Amino acid sequence: MRRKDREITDTNAIYDLLRHAEYGTLSLSDGEVPYAVPMSVGFFLEDGVPYLCWHGAREGKKAALLRRHPKIVYSCVSECVRDFAPERLHWSFFYQSAVATGTAQEVFDLAEKSRLLHRLLEHYGEKRFFEIPRPMLETLGVWKCRIDHVTGKAHR
Repeated sequence: MRRKDREITDTNAIYDLLRHAEYGTLSLSDGEVPYAVPMSVGFFLEDGVPYLCWHGAREGKKAALLRRHPKIVYSCVSECVRDFAPERLHWSFFYQSAVATGTAQEVFDLAEKSRLLHRLLEHYGEKRFFEIPRPMLETLGVWKCRIDHVTGKAHR
């Protein structure tokens, strides 16, 4: 990171950014051309290990790329506020951002799919438990990614 003065070095602070992000961008590769898609992604810790999870169609470009090249990058930005002062020739933003890398794996076990979907709902503040219908679990694609590395950056 070039701007060491903006680096967030506290891993728990980076986890908080991931935990409170409304959405971010999931970046994949087809081996030659990058592919990025805005996503609602859940962040959680299990036994101190950080994970991301998301759902989507079982078919399509994103699913095909994840199966072929499961290495991912997820980035999110929070608390983004413009700091524009043209009279001082100043144009900037105050923000916090996080970047996580890992290897995604598709989940097939229906009980695990349900558990991860509830983790995703918890990420967005849902505290109630819902029985997810079996047909929905059977047709929905669910992915889990153990985070291997995180970085954070802030301009305050």
